[in-house]
Amino acid sequence: MIIEAEIINGLKHNSQKAQKRFFVEMFNPLYAICFKILGRKSLANDIATDLLTDFIFKYVHQLSNPNGAWSYLRLMAVRRSIRAQNRNNKDVSYEEDTPGIVSTNISLSGVYFDNNTDAENRALMKILQEKLDKCLETLTPKAQASIRLKYTRELADEKIGQLIGCSKQYIGRQLKNSLVLLQKCLESGGVKI
Repeated sequence: MIIEAEIINGLKHNSQKAQKRFFVEMFNPLYAICFKILGRKSLANDIATDLLTDFIFKYVHQLSNPNGAWSYLRLMAVRRSIRAQNRNNKDVSYEEDTPGIVSTNISLSGVYFDNNTDAENRALMKILQEKLDKCLETLTPKAQASIRLKYTRELADEKIGQLIGCSKQYIGRQLKNSLVLLQKCLESGGVKI
């Protein structure tokens, strides 16, 4: 897959049209790579969304050869997916410098653990995170991406809409409806909100 030099130049100049086109064209191939490795929709969605956002806002300016963009994105998707898979296979670490479940957490984002957090609370938070991940998987990929961008990247509805290709009003309604669905899903799973 070749990413057009026009899109890369547009990204370097913060063109919203280029950002939208890049996100729309690149999300599905990167999501497919992540999902193939992880087998979990919500985690694959998170990694693909984060990777695209990081590339657009951080790494595109460092890119010297536009022809290498797809190779870079594919490599980073594989690396981040493997890293996430390894984290999920190990005991979760809550040290400040190691992103544990809090890094992908949405409704529990204000909760941080240190080495003094007791095992019972850590186990409870891990169970809650697993339930949240399952509930997130029930949402559409667009809704998952919107929630991820809103609550972990803290982007405004307008910016999310530009990246995903929707109006800010649509994003606002989608976020509101998705949060209601997440709440119902969590409550049906025994979590009181």
